[in-house]
Formats: sequence, structure tokens, C-alpha cells
Amino acid sequence: MSQALQEHRRRLAERGMKRVEVCVREPDVTLIRRVAKALINDDKTSKGLRAAIDSVVPQRTPITFKEWLMSAPAEGDDSPVREKSRS
Repeated sequence: MSQALQEHRRRLAERGMKRVEVCVREPDVTLIRRVAKALINDDKTSKGLRAAIDSVVPQRTPITFKEWLMSAPAEGDDSPVREKSRS
């Protein structure tokens, strides 16, 4: 990593910032840039925007692979897969 890039990342970290790269559809590019620019500040606008986004966009908690498997229906069965008993 170049010295300039390391310095840039260090300055961002000092300001409490983190670089994030996302892929969005073409029509959303300007919107995402405006949102990111508004969230940089810690003012009334950014707090309101965070609250609005939090109320509309669901917070997804990641599930484990086992939880994902347990939520899948068994073949030929409409009920979720159950763990086999160990008796």
C-alpha cells in the first residue's frame, strides 16, 4: 500500500470516518452520494436522516449456516427442518 494511501486512511480514522464502497443502480448514484455527504456531519440533518433510514430500512441480523438450514423446509414437508434427536 502506498504511503499516500496509508496517510489518507489514517486521517480518515482520526476523524472517525471509514471508507465504504457500494454498488448501486445508475439512477441511485446521485442519491447515495447525497446521503453519504449528508451523513458526514453530526448535525440535526444527519441525525434526522439516520432516524428516517433506520425506521424504513430493516436491520438484518446475520444468521448462522445452521439457522439457515433449520429454516428451510424439508423435502416433501411444509414444516421447517428439525434437528435429529440423539437418543
